[in-house]
Amino acid sequence: GGGLREVVFARDAGVCALCGADGHRLVEHLKRLKKHGDFGVRFSAGLRSNTRWKNYTHLLNKLVEHPSEGLAWEADHVHRVADGGGEATVDNVQTLCVPCHKDKTKSENRKKKTRDDPGDVNPAAKQPKTKAKAKAKTAGQRGKKNARRPRQQDDDDDDEN
Repeated sequence: GGGLREVVFARDAGVCALCGADGHRLVEHLKRLKKHGDFGVRFSAGLRSNTRWKNYTHLLNKLVEHPSEGLAWEADHVHRVADGGGEATVDNVQTLCVPCHKDKTKSENRKKKTRDDPGDVNPAAKQPKTKAKAKAKTAGQRGKKNARRPRQQDDDDDDEN
C-alpha cells in the first residue's frame, strides 16, 4: 500500500536497485523544467534516447507530461508472491525504475510460463525418440516402400519348374 511505498522511499530514495537510476531526482527535474515553456522538446528527446526507456515510450510520454513518482519508479517484490515471496514486507520490496520493473516482470513471466505451462504443446511430441522407436519407424517405412515396388523374380525361381 501507500504506507509501504513511503517506507521503501525513505530507505531507497527512489533509486533503482538494478540500474541505479534516480527516479525521484528525475521527477523533481521534470517538474522544475515543466515550468519553462520549451522544456519538453529538448529534455524528452534526451530521455527517449535513453536505452532503458526505448521500449516504453508511451510510459515515458506520460512521465514527461505528468511528472510523478509512480510513473518514474515502483516498489517491486524481490521474490514474487506467486513464487512464494509472501507478503509485501519492507524486506521483500525494492525500488525499481519503471523500465527495469517492466523488464523484470516480463522475464519472470516468461520463466514461469516455461516452467509451469508445458501444456501448450503435445508432451509426446517433445519427448526424444528412442533408438528402438526410430528403428521401428524406419523399418515400417522400408516395408511400405517394398510393398509398393513389384517383386523382381530371381533367375533361380525359373529353374525350379
